[in-house]
Amino acid sequence: ATRPARVALLADHLDAVGATSSPVALTHRHVEGLTDLVAEVESTEPVLDHHGLGDLHQTVWRVGGDRAGRLAGLFAGVPTYITDGHHRMGAAAEWARRHGLAADDPRARVMVELFPDDQLRIEAFHRYVSDLGGHHVSDLLAALAPAFEVEADDGAEPAHGRFVLLVAGHRYRLTPREPVVGSALDRLDVSVLQHRLLAPVLGIDDPGTDTRLLALPGATGRHEVETRVAERGGLGVLLAPMRVGDLLDVADAGQSMPPKSSYLTPKPRSGVFLVER
Repeated sequence: ATRPARVALLADHLDAVGATSSPVALTHRHVEGLTDLVAEVESTEPVLDHHGLGDLHQTVWRVGGDRAGRLAGLFAGVPTYITDGHHRMGAAAEWARRHGLAADDPRARVMVELFPDDQLRIEAFHRYVSDLGGHHVSDLLAALAPAFEVEADDGAEPAHGRFVLLVAGHRYRLTPREPVVGSALDRLDVSVLQHRLLAPVLGIDDPGTDTRLLALPGATGRHEVETRVAERGGLGVLLAPMRVGDLLDVADAGQSMPPKSSYLTPKPRSGVFLVER
């Protein structure tokens, strides 16, 4: 579900620059023996030990010789899942197609980073909507009542299966009245929010393009949502972070994640590695 124009633009960039410096992020389920092998590698001298801006500390070790072969063997047949960089992956495929490269051509390879699923940190994308969809606050709460149990609670916090609504200086806990059933995709909190609140109550049918809706990630995004509601009106919805297993279940079912579902952190900085095309 990538945007073709964005993919084409990034493929043009690869053509013009002739190199890529931003890896695509992948995750994978548990791989037996990986932790021990990584510990072996980390006992050697790193080739890079870098404290960059902020609190991100990046250390790089080179894996060579027997260890490289063992590492490749551990991942033989192991499925991997794209968690960040879908458009960069699409651009790499488009670039290879433009140049007539076979899949096994080294120039068609993609630079990636691999995160074990139990070491992956996902933060939520919170939602801000710039208006109330023509409702007064009391009408909005009434319109939510058939789908949600609405409870005023100034200390409410989001949890899986529960949202926090910010509107007109108040916080409300929203809990779906009916059990959430269906596919792995249907059971995601972002899907429940879309099908029970954003579309039917606020008229936001396409969250990927509606300019009234803004998705803001992590703790900084949460603060931004709270500030916007306080200063500009509209409403905010705070969500709990997605569970990694839910993301993998959606992929295993052959389905695509909704826009702005998950935010991975920390993100390794671009430019640590450079791969020429």
